Parts: sequence; C-alpha cells; structure tokens
Amino acid sequence: MATTSPSKRRAPLKYSGSLDIYKSNDLTPIIGREFPELQLSTLLSDDTKLRDLAILVSQRGVIVFRNQDLQINDQKILGEKLGKLSGKPESSKLHRHAFRSGKTQAVVDGEPKPEEEVMVISSEVRDLSMIQNLTH
Repeated sequence: MATTSPSKRRAPLKYSGSLDIYKSNDLTPIIGREFPELQLSTLLSDDTKLRDLAILVSQRGVIVFRNQDLQINDQKILGEKLGKLSGKPESSKLHRHAFRSGKTQAVVDGEPKPEEEVMVISSEVRDLSMIQNLTH
C-alpha cells in the first residue's frame, strides 16, 4: 500500500464560515445539512462560498438543496469548481459514469442537445420505461 510522505501531505481545508449567512439545518447530528432557501446559481461566481460548500460536503457527507434553478452548463461549472477549489488534480475532469453509453439528449439552455458529461436521471423516464416493459 502506497503512502504519502508527511512532507507531501496537505493540511485539511478549513471552513471559513461564508455559508453561515444562509438558513440551514443539520439533518442528523452526524450527517447531512439542508439549505432550504439557497439557490446554488447564486454561488457560481463566489469561489470562497463554493470552496466552503466543498468542505461542508466533505464534513457532513450529504448537502441538500431543493428546487434549484441550475441549467446543465451551470451544473457542469459547479462540479468543476467544487473539485478545483478543493484541490483536485489538474488532470482530473468530470466523471463519466460506467453505465453511460455514448451521448444522451439533455436540455442545454432550453434546447435538447447531445451531452457526454451529463446523465439525466428522471422519474418520468423511469416510469415510461417501466410501462413499455410491461406492454412488450
């Protein structure tokens, strides 16, 4: 098992408190936090808040945001920035799930477009496929 020498280890990132201005509640004493009114789109241009969000994800495991107004490109920017601001290697890119086969149709800026970096998960699609399986 390879180990990193103590001289090459980075200190853990420290939470600055920049997200404390938003209403939030811990879902359990140990895991999870919800921000019931925060729109992630308002954080995209604030690297300090995005870095603190990455730290909170690391500390709490699960962060819940409901009813978001993010477009596909905004979601990609969010994912890239969360990784970059929390120290991901420069060579690391967005993850492509192993079950993905080619491009899917995703709505990008209001238009359906082929998309390789996004996997749309929808209960509507699941329900439709279940109905088709039952009728064939």
